[in-house]
Amino acid sequence: MVTSILAGLSLHDYRLNAAIRVGNVWLPSETLSKHLVRFAQPLLLSSGDQEFPYGINGSATFVRFQSNYYAIITRHQLKDNSASSIGFRANSDHKFVLGGTFYFSDSFEKDRGSHADELVFIDLGVSVSKGSLNEFDFFDISEENCAQDGDDVVFGLAYGYPHDVQEFDFDETGNYNFRMLHVGTVVREIISEYAGETFDQTICGWNIKRSEDYEVSGISGGPAFCVKKDADGFRLKLAGVITTGSASKLNTIKVQSIKRYLRAIAKPN
Repeated sequence: MVTSILAGLSLHDYRLNAAIRVGNVWLPSETLSKHLVRFAQPLLLSSGDQEFPYGINGSATFVRFQSNYYAIITRHQLKDNSASSIGFRANSDHKFVLGGTFYFSDSFEKDRGSHADELVFIDLGVSVSKGSLNEFDFFDISEENCAQDGDDVVFGLAYGYPHDVQEFDFDETGNYNFRMLHVGTVVREIISEYAGETFDQTICGWNIKRSEDYEVSGISGGPAFCVKKDADGFRLKLAGVITTGSASKLNTIKVQSIKRYLRAIAKPN
C-alpha cells in the first residue's frame, strides 16, 4: 500500500515516488503538475488602448460545479475595471472570451465580514457550450474532490501567473479589429506545507517550501490543491483559491466556503 511504502519519506520523495489519486484516476506524482496546470488560467484585461488592447491581471481558477462552469477570481484583481473588460484565453491563442455573468460574494449572507467576501464568480457556461472554452479545463468540485477540515494534508500545490514573468506580444501585421495576439503566459507551481487556519475561519495558511526568483504578485485567483493521506494512499483535492501571498506564505479561501456561494448561484441541473 502506498501509504506504508512511503511512510517517513521527505516532501521531495513523496513527489518523486507517490502515485496520487485525482478523481477516479491514479497519476504518477511526476505528471501531476501537467494535469493540474490547466485549471489555472491567466486573467486577461481589455484596456481599451488601440496599441496594447489587452494585458494580464493575475490568475483565475476554473471549476465545474454540478453542470455549471465558473471562473473564480478575487475582487482586488478587478480594481477599477468593469466586469465587461475581463476575459480569458479561448481554445485558440488568437481568440479571447470576454465577459460572462458576474456574481460577487459580498452580495450574499454566507460569510459576511470574512475574507470570503473577496470572491468573484464568472459564469462561463455559454462559452463552454459554444466550444470557445474546453470543459476539461474546469476542475470538478464534487464533494469527494474537495478538502475538508481535519484532512491529513501531506503538502500543497498552488498555481498562478506572477506578473514579473509574463509576456504579452501583439502581431502588428493584423488588422486592429482582428489582431492576432501571442500570449506567452508563464504559470508557476508553488509547493507548500499546510499551516492551518488563520485569524479568519474561511482562510487557510500555507508555508511556501520552494523559493523562486519571482514575486508572487499575480497569483491571486489561482487554485490551491492539497495532497492528503487516506486509507488507500494519496489523494488530491482542491483546497481553495489564493487570495493573498508573500515570499514565504500563501493564504487561500477554503473550498467549502466557495461551494456555499456556488450553491446559491448555480443553475439547476
